[in-house]
Amino acid sequence: LHILNIPLEARQALAVAKHWAELIKVAGTTDLTTAPSSTILPPAVPGYTKFALPGLTGTGKGDPAAAKAALAKAGKLGFQLSWYYSNDAQISTQTTAARTKFFEAAGFKVKAIGVPKAQVRKYTANYANPVNMLWSPRGWCSDWPSGSSWFPVLFKSQSVKDLNSIGELQDPALDKKIDDISALPLDQQAAKWGELDKYILETYLPALPFYYDKMAVVVGTKVGGAVGDPTQGLPIFTQLFVKS
Repeated sequence: LHILNIPLEARQALAVAKHWAELIKVAGTTDLTTAPSSTILPPAVPGYTKFALPGLTGTGKGDPAAAKAALAKAGKLGFQLSWYYSNDAQISTQTTAARTKFFEAAGFKVKAIGVPKAQVRKYTANYANPVNMLWSPRGWCSDWPSGSSWFPVLFKSQSVKDLNSIGELQDPALDKKIDDISALPLDQQAAKWGELDKYILETYLPALPFYYDKMAVVVGTKVGGAVGDPTQGLPIFTQLFVKS
């Protein structure tokens, strides 16, 4: 969510309006491959702190009436949400139809711009384009399990120049918070990253967490040693064997 182009009141109403259950259904996700999220950091990362802000549970049907009332109170009724989607990909068109339905029910106007799947990343990765949500990156797979592989990369001002920003945040005060935590001894960083997670969502709400990815591997009855490698998202092939 572009924090400069979507007012905070509209971002908060958007979270309340979101019909998570419908999105899960049309996106084709299951509890084998995903788990509902309410935070930036996933549970596997040291420092993860479980919390859920209003509307940010990754579950439920949303509350379009409450969202509409909040928009009206803020004088933002009819605020336009805009994004790019792949108009030749079934899941993308299905999720866009779902988003359009529940956002319009909550008092937003919607402008969804369809582009070919082969070109969509070119549009979503250009922050100068005339839309205000669903930019790249849409998710994140960190290089190592630490908040230092999340927050400095995704939420500092430099991230906008790197075209790797969530929310297009450019706040020197937040940059300093991130730098201060990064400068701490490693054994003191984890808890601080968890605190920063909540601070960012409460203060800026630059994104609406949806789900944590999980790994599911289909294993034949005669295959043994099928252990998942969380780094690669694949089985550890050197441990596989055929049962006699």
